[in-house]
Amino acid sequence: KVQEEEHIPSEPIISEEELQIGDIVVHKKYGIARFSEIKKVDVNGAQREFLVLNFADAVLYVPIERIDLVEKYVGDEVNVKLDSLKKGTWSRKVEKAKKNIEQLVRELVLIHHARSNIKGLSLPGDAELEEEFAKTFPFVETPDQINAINEVLEDLASEKPMDRLLVGDAGYGKTEVAIRAIFRTIVSGKQAVLLAPTTILAKQHYDNLVARFKPFGINVALLNRFSTKKEREEILEGVKSGKIDLLVGTHSVLRNVKFADLGLVVIDEEQKFGVEQKEKFKKLRVNVNVLSMSATPIPRTLHMALSSLKDLSEIKTPPLGRKEIQVHIGPFDERIVRLAILREIGRGGQVIYVHNRVNSIYGVYERLKELVPEVDIVIAHGQQPKSEMKKAIDAFYHKRADVLLCTTIVENGVDVPDANTLIVDDAHRYGLAQLYQLRGRVGRSDKIAFAYFFHARNVNDKVLERLYAIKSYQGPGSGMKIAMKDMEIRGVGAIFGVEQHGFVNDLGLKYYLDLLNEAVMEYTGQVQSKIDTELEGIPGSIVIPEFYIYDPFERMRFYRRIASATSEQEIQDIYEELVDRFGKMPESVENLLKYALLRIILWRKNVAKATISDVGLVVKFKNGSFGEISTNYIYNEKENVYLFFVNIDELIEQSKVVV
Repeated sequence: KVQEEEHIPSEPIISEEELQIGDIVVHKKYGIARFSEIKKVDVNGAQREFLVLNFADAVLYVPIERIDLVEKYVGDEVNVKLDSLKKGTWSRKVEKAKKNIEQLVRELVLIHHARSNIKGLSLPGDAELEEEFAKTFPFVETPDQINAINEVLEDLASEKPMDRLLVGDAGYGKTEVAIRAIFRTIVSGKQAVLLAPTTILAKQHYDNLVARFKPFGINVALLNRFSTKKEREEILEGVKSGKIDLLVGTHSVLRNVKFADLGLVVIDEEQKFGVEQKEKFKKLRVNVNVLSMSATPIPRTLHMALSSLKDLSEIKTPPLGRKEIQVHIGPFDERIVRLAILREIGRGGQVIYVHNRVNSIYGVYERLKELVPEVDIVIAHGQQPKSEMKKAIDAFYHKRADVLLCTTIVENGVDVPDANTLIVDDAHRYGLAQLYQLRGRVGRSDKIAFAYFFHARNVNDKVLERLYAIKSYQGPGSGMKIAMKDMEIRGVGAIFGVEQHGFVNDLGLKYYLDLLNEAVMEYTGQVQSKIDTELEGIPGSIVIPEFYIYDPFERMRFYRRIASATSEQEIQDIYEELVDRFGKMPESVENLLKYALLRIILWRKNVAKATISDVGLVVKFKNGSFGEISTNYIYNEKENVYLFFVNIDELIEQSKVVV
């Protein structure tokens, strides 16, 4: 039953945002600066354009044809410090981060090697039973979901232990993928365990799983801090004897539990677990199937870097019939609170009211009782006695209460389909990603959902900007876009642990990911094509004039594409696209492409730096290498450079590219 509906376009995770005046940027060699303008300069009668970067103690002019060295800074813009060119602060930061990245990648590679050399358990399943079970899913699977389910089942059937990360927005149906994997494991005669970061989430998974698995005679048990000593002992015995097929719980499950025959571990929101637990997960990964789920999007570049070491599945399309959430942002107003609660309850729904300070939550409770005396309210927060919190959550889940007043414990995963209004009374205290996840708690059915984010009367612009960002990130896959900033940095945390945030903020996300990519390539023996040849002394103008491409963003984009090209074919494609879109090419643009091509040719010959002179090229090769650029040359031993007598146009013509 694949859906035939039109495919909802899902956004790519990172859009290559071009630089804007005033942006904080990262220059790969010199560090963090502020981009202040693009300046046209006449150099020996030829026109050049430069990016002007302000560092802490100096100004740097970067030729625009080397824009590939400069990118937007993604990270903690509020606390970031500009680097000092004279003190060389940047190189120290880069060295520190590199050491750390190498260690991370080494660990990943070791786990990867250990796993590829182990023959795991092939879980073939039972096709007939599995088809029966799939029919009990009350919704239509989205194409992304079907892909993810197939990938996971293929992993289980193969002899290699599975280690897959499943990424998708809150409410996009990741759980169903896990449920199919668990079912496959159990019908293949093995046990499974599902770990969640909070007791609430574990309880929800448990209720959902019992409902789905009971008709098939599968035994599910829940182990958490609410379990009594007797229950705990019974469960441990059942798991050890193999009577219990599936164990659900928080990380306390990992303590002294012995399985009869464990085949699959599912970890929900792995980045929310502590370091110790993650270490345990690492050991598990070597010889047991592991499926990890995360609502935090993984940056695309990271995705690519890791694709050789880690399997990733993404769910980017929302379930059918999902309505957009209506968001209200404004100073706290009791009248709106009363109206919002009554409207939701009037249509048979429930309300989640979030107040994130335990010491004043009971005051809020009293005030709400006065405001809406006709409504049943329950309280849940992390410092309650176990039984009290359990009672409150149960009452709300089973619709015996209308309003759940709680701290952010709902941020990851209270799934109550009838709760379609969210009220946050102190939204100014949250980060973007947190607000986003809170918003994902409502709007899980086909009714229109409402989210009210209230802030204090006088808050600064930064806070308002963050709150309004939540409003503009609507539509499918917007979790992917949100944060380009906030989320992507968390995305690195999702795979490598939160302790990475410091390094990411020091270098900016993109450069951090570049270094990560390099480390992965090095460890996995892949060759990296990154053109690092310096070319100086270019005669003539090499600019894209405004009369040719008027839109400044479009011009920047072409400058960047030309600077980043790594093959003759790419230059050829750019040439054809420019002529096709903007007509006959001015000489200065032809020059720009011509010298970009020359850089690629010289890079292939291992040139570190070349200077164009009247008679040819003065060339310095990379350590110990030599590539004959022409048969006619002189070697200068003192400077360790070669002077090649060569006609540059002829040299470029040999590459067969029409520029």
